[in-house]
Amino acid sequence: MNRIPKIFMALLLLVLLNASCKKEFAPEEAILGNWKLTALESDYLGGIMINAFPFLQPCFTDNVLMFFADGTFIMDEGETKCAPHHNQIYEQGSWIFMDNAKKIKYGTYEVEILEFTETKLKSTYQLQDTVQNKTSTFIQTFTKI
Repeated sequence: MNRIPKIFMALLLLVLLNASCKKEFAPEEAILGNWKLTALESDYLGGIMINAFPFLQPCFTDNVLMFFADGTFIMDEGETKCAPHHNQIYEQGSWIFMDNAKKIKYGTYEVEILEFTETKLKSTYQLQDTVQNKTSTFIQTFTKI
């Protein structure tokens, strides 16, 4: 009878120790590595958000976005290019978190972060179509590979 409370106390202690050892989420570390676009939503067609990912060509969906610890990033064309003359690296530059890691700016892109975990980066941005004088919203999800 006396043994059950000791086992229970030992298990409780292990659970508490494990919980206290969990590492706090650090966006600057979590962003590092290679990311691939796995979802894209857009309101471009009439103001209603649609799943636009199935309409993307493979030359876009195999691209890899790479973030490095030195504050630089690369956008790589992946295995397929949309045109043979395109460079393998089609954009590179520096990246930085802004607004307490609620936004990230990399190269010409500045996006608002909607969800960010060790393996998922979901963000939104808007583009202005100057021909149709319309602003479209995009929600993109990257998965760490």
